[in-house]
Amino acid sequence: MDYRDKLGRRKSRQFTSKDEAARWLRSTDFEASQDGDNDKKTFADAVQAWLARGESEGLERSTMDNYRWLTDNYLVPALGKVPLAKLDQSMLVNLRLDIKTAKTAELARRAIHTAKMILRYAVNTNQIRKSPADGLKSSIASRHKQRPNIPSREELRIILTAPEDANLNKAVKYSRRRNTLAYILMAETAVRPCELRGLSWAQVDLEKAHIIVLRDVKKDGTIGSCKTKASYRKIPISPRMAAKLIEWRKECPASNEDLVFPTQNGGIVIHTDLARSFRTRLVAIGVTKVKRKPDGSEELVAKYRLYDLRHAAASWWIHKKIDLKKLTSWMGHASIQITFDIYGHLIESADSDSALMAELAKDLHEQEDTAAHNHDPTPSG
Repeated sequence: MDYRDKLGRRKSRQFTSKDEAARWLRSTDFEASQDGDNDKKTFADAVQAWLARGESEGLERSTMDNYRWLTDNYLVPALGKVPLAKLDQSMLVNLRLDIKTAKTAELARRAIHTAKMILRYAVNTNQIRKSPADGLKSSIASRHKQRPNIPSREELRIILTAPEDANLNKAVKYSRRRNTLAYILMAETAVRPCELRGLSWAQVDLEKAHIIVLRDVKKDGTIGSCKTKASYRKIPISPRMAAKLIEWRKECPASNEDLVFPTQNGGIVIHTDLARSFRTRLVAIGVTKVKRKPDGSEELVAKYRLYDLRHAAASWWIHKKIDLKKLTSWMGHASIQITFDIYGHLIESADSDSALMAELAKDLHEQEDTAAHNHDPTPSG
């Protein structure tokens, strides 16, 4: 078969049949052979073009940083020098296995998902005719093979009713009261930690008993709009939660961002501080698990992460037979499939909002109220 490429160069290729020739004409190899520039392009070139597109479209800094970290540390070192025309699916499969073996299945999923986006963009910009990643799964299901770590109702009661220490100084007492209320709100509404830290009083409707998630705290410590459309949502709160927030507002320090849970000086709470305080609380009250150190010794560590309070809320809603569509909305998930992948083993059917929140409030607030009865509140300074 004789043909000329886009630069006018005459070329020839032999085939065993007419059907084989027709298949080749539809293939990625033929597309590459028709472009004198594209046959020189590597996967690293495609990565740079894709990242530049992300910058020009104004993707969030944290998103771009994550993409660059994945490409710089995993994708380009492994595939960067491979010409796009010679990149095949087996290379991607081997890379996924290598990352999963050396690191984690979740990291492997993220890397392959990113590679698929890069190659899809390469197709859309005529760098290649067909993506070698077509039909390749990013192993999304493996992300959820390990089910969420969900505190039991009894564990939640213990966590959320941890007693105060009268010997603590004023600043520490404030932080503990703020954190306790923040933990309760997370366990009741499933807000993400970044959304909790950025929550303002303008987003809290105490009369209608709901909060509206509109913004979150970014990795650089600034507050901005939520990353995805699905993250914008309204979540009901119980009357008890509303009552607690009314009382909390009386001592809540003023802040430039009108924060519900600021530092004592009116600043934004740092995520690592909030998460560390949560772990410290769990170890102190005995909600722990055994962790083996590299030297073979063992230590007791917190059984749950701060983020597991979000899973606790989801599991309680499902237990009370919330419908899947509402669960997806309250969780801020982009699709029902994401919700089902994470909580499918728990999902049943629907229940009414009012009964749901009332029963949840009874569990979350009853013992905490008892503890608070014996506590002398410290005014804000």
